[in-house]
Parts: sequence; C-alpha cells; structure tokens
Amino acid sequence: MNKINNSEILLIYEAKYTNPNGDPDNENKPRMDYATSRNIVSDVRLKRFIRDFFYKHLGMDIFVRKEDDGSTVDATTRANNIAQKKGKKGADLELLKEFIDIRFFGVTLPLKKQGKKQVKEQVEKQVKEQGSKGSSITLTGPLQFTWGYSLNEVEILNSPSITSHFAGAKETGGSIGKFWIVKYSLISFYGRINGKLAEYTGLTYDDIKKLDENIFEAILCETSTRSKIGHHPLLYMRIEYNDNLVLLGDLRRFVDIDKKKGIENTRDFELDISRLIDRILNIQHKISKLVVRLDTNMSYLENEIKNKLSQVYVNFI
Repeated sequence: MNKINNSEILLIYEAKYTNPNGDPDNENKPRMDYATSRNIVSDVRLKRFIRDFFYKHLGMDIFVRKEDDGSTVDATTRANNIAQKKGKKGADLELLKEFIDIRFFGVTLPLKKQGKKQVKEQVEKQVKEQGSKGSSITLTGPLQFTWGYSLNEVEILNSPSITSHFAGAKETGGSIGKFWIVKYSLISFYGRINGKLAEYTGLTYDDIKKLDENIFEAILCETSTRSKIGHHPLLYMRIEYNDNLVLLGDLRRFVDIDKKKGIENTRDFELDISRLIDRILNIQHKISKLVVRLDTNMSYLENEIKNKLSQVYVNFI
C-alpha cells in the first residue's frame, strides 16, 4: 500500500427550502448560531451522507448501520456479531478495518467487563500506541470534518403546521407538528486526512479516490426525503501534500462571497477563492496534487484555478 500523506478538504453545498440539520432539542429547527445568523451543520450529518451512499449505491458494507435484520445494537455488540460471522471469538480491530467507514472515520468500542479478554494482544498494543485507555478501544479515523457553517446569513422560514393521521396510536388520533426550513444556506465544511492516522486504519488511495469521485453524489442521493430535498453540491477541493507535516488550517478562512444577505440561489452571489489560491501558490512546492470538482454554476472558478495554479497538478473531476 502506498503511503498516505496529509490532505485538506473544502466542501461547499447549497440548501434551499430544506432543513440541513434539525436540532431534536429545539422542535427540530435547523441548527443556528443566532449571534451571526449562520446555519450550522454537524460533521455527523455529513458523515451519514457518505456512509449511506457507500452502502446503498456502491454496495460497500459499513460498520455504523443497523443489523441485517433491521435491529439496532450498540457498537460492541455489532463488532462481536461481525466477528462471529467471520468465525472469530470477539471484537478484532483488524477485522473491522474491512469497513470503509472505519478506515475513514475510525471507531470507538466501549468495553464491557468481559470485553477486554476478547481483544487480541496485538490489537491492545496498537490501541495503546494511539493513546487509548480505560473502558474503550478507540481507533481514531484519519478523515475528520469540522462542523459546517453557512457563508451567508440564513433566514428560517415561518413553519406551517403539518398534520398526520398515522402518527397517533388511537384510531381517531393524529398529530400536529412543525416543519422548519431555511430559505437558502451556502454551507461550507473543512476536512482533513491525517496521513499518520491512515496507517492505523488501513486507509488506501482507492478509498480516497472513492471519496473524491462520489461526495457530490452522496449529497445529492442521500437528501431525498421531504426534509432534505433541496441540497446541491457546488465545490469540492482536496489539497494533497507531499508529506505529513504541512497543513494550511481551516480553508474556509480564505473563502469569500460578495453578498451575504438576501441570497436565494447561486445567481445572487459569486464565490471568491482568490485568497485561497494565493495561499496554495505560497506552498505549491509542498503540494502533490489538487483535486477539484465544480458544479456548472461554479464553472467560472475553473479558469481562475487553471490560470493561477498552472504549476500545480490539478485534477478536475
């Protein structure tokens, strides 16, 4: 397996008349930073898009899902069930590396009283090298995302009441609820692939290629429910470095838009990545390649990237 080096990721997608990430503790309203009027989205929500797409559409089994019979179990029980199917006696992290979501995001297995005896000595040694201790086995994933936030100020639309005649337990019953949506949110995520941690989970270049080639489709295909229709990916950029020592930090710091209020679609603003391009130019000798995917509404960025980064190997997907 070729050595994996550090990468940094910028992902931007739009959400129109939809709920990007509801807060169950607040009537399932879209999560907001009300001080800045920014819409926020958890990294767990983005990871769920990726996991579900790989499982449903690419036919790749994933660890974080329900059992084949539809039952929901805790992580340790799922790991033990998998081990039993493979003829093993207990949870084995080497076995769990067969799952692409563990190779990406890692895994934490809480250990029950008898659980520690089931872990092989070689796995315990590997866990100790990563600093895990106490009542759980932790394999830290090399691919991590921050919480996402909108680049624009977001308006939550007043919710109409919705009714259901099938939600209540009584024949004559039903339920009345609220359905909250944002008008328009330009959501941005920053992510990293840690080359050193990739060694522990067995992440491969083929895994990373699958992420590059399918993250747009994951957002499109896994937002097909009433609360999620309205998502559309706009930009994906992955900067791959020559080693594991270089990082620019949160790439969103170098991204601007020319309008932050009253946005309703991509025609209302222009995305400005000139400061990001300048940063890339400053360290171009440390970059192995730049992977870029653009929606047609962002095609005006292609020439800027090609012209200004002519000395960088750019792979447009």
